[in-house]
Amino acid sequence: MIELSEITENLSRIVDYINNFVVDSKEKEYAIQKLEEAVFWITYLEEIKG
Repeated sequence: MIELSEITENLSRIVDYINNFVVDSKEKEYAIQKLEEAVFWITYLEEIKG
C-alpha cells in the first residue's frame, strides 16, 4: 500500500519538475498552486491520522 508521505514526496517532485522544465504561463502557476494545495492537505491528513 502506498503511504501518504510517498504521495506528498511524488507531488513535490512534480512541482519541482514543472518549475524547472515547463515554460512560464498562467497555467503553470495554477498547476503549481493546486499541486502545492494537494501536498498541504495530504500532509494535514497524515498529521491527524497520527
